[in-house]
Amino acid sequence: MNHTRITQIGDGFVEGVSHNPEISKQVLLRAGLINHLQQLAIATLHPDQQTMKHIHEDLDEVFVVLSGSGVAEIDGQQCALIIGNCVHIPPGCLHSFKNDGQGALVLLYFGIGR
Repeated sequence: MNHTRITQIGDGFVEGVSHNPEISKQVLLRAGLINHLQQLAIATLHPDQQTMKHIHEDLDEVFVVLSGSGVAEIDGQQCALIIGNCVHIPPGCLHSFKNDGQGALVLLYFGIGR
């Protein structure tokens, strides 16, 4: 049976990210729809918002900067985030994100379980 799914960005339920509930995300695809996919979502960090430093032991994450600017800290190294950047964070890497810009930092991201 075909289970095609179409989700419109900007429509639907918005929730807080687990690493800072004040940062909003729209989940486009949830775990269970595609093998190993934990979620596909868009997170919006407003100026000066940041996630807690955290590690996923069994999850690869990929982030694409759709708008804004910020800084990713990955295993103690600072990486500038600008529109169009694609960042892969392998399992076991301590990481966080911060919006250091004037406008919203918008990240499209997905996690793949191992």
